Amino acid sequence: MSALENSTTQKGELLEKTAPDGFPWPEKELAERFGCSPASLQDFREHRMEQGVAWVKYKRHIFWSEFAVRSAAEALGLVDAELTWLEREKTPAAVTLYKFAVYPRRTMNPHIIMASGPKGLVRVRVKTKDNFRAGMEVRCVHVAGDLFELVGNCPRFPGKY
Repeated sequence: MSALENSTTQKGELLEKTAPDGFPWPEKELAERFGCSPASLQDFREHRMEQGVAWVKYKRHIFWSEFAVRSAAEALGLVDAELTWLEREKTPAAVTLYKFAVYPRRTMNPHIIMASGPKGLVRVRVKTKDNFRAGMEVRCVHVAGDLFELVGNCPRFPGKY
C-alpha cells in the first residue's frame, strides 16, 4: 500500500467516524472507489439525488446513503461483484458527551476556554469564547489528551444559550 493510499484510507476512516446516521459514505471516498472524478459525482448528486434523502451535508463534507451509492453504481455501469466493499461491517463510533463548567481562567487563544468537570481542568475548543461566562455548563466530546470540543452552538448572549 502506497503512502497516498494509506493517507486516503486514514482520512476515510476519520470521516466514517463522524458520519451522520443513515449516511455512512463520504463522497470523496466514493469518487476514489468508483474510479471517477469528484466533479462527476457532484454533478450526478445535484441532478439526480434529493438532499436529505440520498445525501446530506455534514461539517463541510457530503455523505451518501447506501441507496444513493447503489443507484450511482448502476448509473456508472458497475456490477454487484465490484460492490463487495459496500457490504463492509459498519460499527457506529461511540461518542461520549461530557459536561463541564466553564472555569474563570483567561487563555490567549480566542478559540479555547478552560472548563472543570469529571476529567479535571481541561481545554475546550469553541468557535469564539466571547459569550462564555464562569459556571456555564458546556457539553463536549473528547478530542485528544486534555482537549475537548464543544458540541452545539456557542452562546448568543453573555452567559445564555
